[in-house]
Amino acid sequence: MSGSDRSYLITGVNGFIGSHVVLQKPKDVTFIWGTDKGPHCQVMSDNRYTSADITKSEELTGLFREVDVVVHAAGKAHVPNSLGKDLFDRVNVTGTANLVKAAAQAGVKHFILVSSVAVYGRTGAVSVDETCPCHPKGEYAQSKYEAELAAIRIAESTGMALTILRLATAYGNGDPGNVYRLLRTIQLGRFFWLGKGDNLKSLIHVEDIARAIWAVSLRSATGIHIFNVSSPPSFMRDVVNIISENFGRRKPCVGIPSFFARLIAKGVSLLPNPFMFQLKELIQKWLSHDVYDGSQFERTYGFIPKVKLTVGLRREVAWFRRLKIR
Repeated sequence: MSGSDRSYLITGVNGFIGSHVVLQKPKDVTFIWGTDKGPHCQVMSDNRYTSADITKSEELTGLFREVDVVVHAAGKAHVPNSLGKDLFDRVNVTGTANLVKAAAQAGVKHFILVSSVAVYGRTGAVSVDETCPCHPKGEYAQSKYEAELAAIRIAESTGMALTILRLATAYGNGDPGNVYRLLRTIQLGRFFWLGKGDNLKSLIHVEDIARAIWAVSLRSATGIHIFNVSSPPSFMRDVVNIISENFGRRKPCVGIPSFFARLIAKGVSLLPNPFMFQLKELIQKWLSHDVYDGSQFERTYGFIPKVKLTVGLRREVAWFRRLKIR
């Protein structure tokens, strides 16, 4: 069976990544369905869309319609701290386990789990590949790691092929996450530097993520495989400067040297206040290198990211402007 003849189910089609997977569908792929919690879908017709809550296993019955490949892009991220742990556990862990189990029971041949490089935690390494151990830090990262473990256990016991894609920080039109927040901070004129911006960060545009997912989906698979998916790393100063230029703002020059920023992080961590602990984590994360090696995925699938940082950020700023956020 060729990739174009297979039947595909995409979860989270109303979300950032899932919607782009649908929009990037290869022309010769005919049999594609989607699911999410909402009653309707913006990127596919209602006759190809099924509303379902993955945290409720009874709603998954009959969802697969002789599906060959499942792309599981549904999940929770970027939620308020007060909702975090319970929501992450229910959606990212229980929801994933429900879906993988139901897919295996329905005879799905290949399950593709969209995960995150957050599962590694802060490694201190200059570049992190798939052999690095996982020490997730924070409730979101822990939930993504536990979702991976649940999927692996079920795949091992059933023989269903499983591919886990650990994505670097995603950005692009519809971005709900870290780059979006950076855009908003710069647009409001509230940005100031911690350090010089000479630390490296791995980013990947959502269109390249969708292309990577289709590269995996169209190929036959056996066994269990884990890949990092990332574009070449960028200096943080380049990210900030490109965004500033596209907003028509001067490049930021006011800031706190990294040495003093680390002293501040160490000092606030001694205070018995959860917000101060979060501030420490934020400072440390901003100053650190976050570089993830995607070469194994590139070699295996012949995948080369196409969207350059300057182009991707320019598009996201234009999208952000259309939102007319104040």
